[in-house]
Amino acid sequence: ARRRQTALGDARQQAREAALYRDALRAQLTEQELSAPAVSVSAPLPSGAELSAELARVQTMLTQERTRFDTLTGRIRALDRSSDLEAQLAQKQEQLQTMQGEYDAIALAMDALSQANTVLQNRFSPALGARAAEIFSHITGGRYDRVLLSRDFSLSAEPAGDPVGRSVRLLSQGAADQLYLAVRLAICDMVLPADRRVPLILDDALVTFDDERLHAALDYLLEESQRRQILLFTCQKREMDYLQGKENVIVTEL
Repeated sequence: ARRRQTALGDARQQAREAALYRDALRAQLTEQELSAPAVSVSAPLPSGAELSAELARVQTMLTQERTRFDTLTGRIRALDRSSDLEAQLAQKQEQLQTMQGEYDAIALAMDALSQANTVLQNRFSPALGARAAEIFSHITGGRYDRVLLSRDFSLSAEPAGDPVGRSVRLLSQGAADQLYLAVRLAICDMVLPADRRVPLILDDALVTFDDERLHAALDYLLEESQRRQILLFTCQKREMDYLQGKENVIVTEL
């Protein structure tokens, strides 16, 4: 701050000196005329060329001093604005600190969520895979007997007697749909409270199944309905035709 005040004072002093020097130049010709000795009337007057040259010289000096004056004035104004710039800088630094604090808080929360997700995967994935494998084996007639879930919950299945897993992307569309249904039902088994008979709602869950897979899935749902109520909504009649007349099945057209 002291250096800024010193620079500001020097600039203002130079500006004042330039202004005084400019005024002195303007009065130069008048003072020279007053102090000059008397001359005879017959003395030759300066020629037009000499007067023009002198006028040009004085005009050049005046222009130079005006430029110097304007430069110093600009420096003074710039120094005056420095306090505003410092205030803006302080404000930006405060905003940066606030944003850094918010970023650190979000990063900490994301790290905590990542750790919790890892714990959940380690505890949940094996049990979910085992339960999904039971359902998948049931609705495929035993063709698949193992379901694997990776740490990012990517799905794969192993055919019975074949230790090589098949990614869900490599399964047929029908088998993939059966696997997704098995995982959904397994999640319901693990999430819904066992001591409460919470209804299970399925909406068009079997529309992509062929008749064989459809009947296998409906047979499993009939067994599952002994433990909980199942509401199956569908846009087609195949489910209704197969379930018509089954025990504890109510068919309603909406």
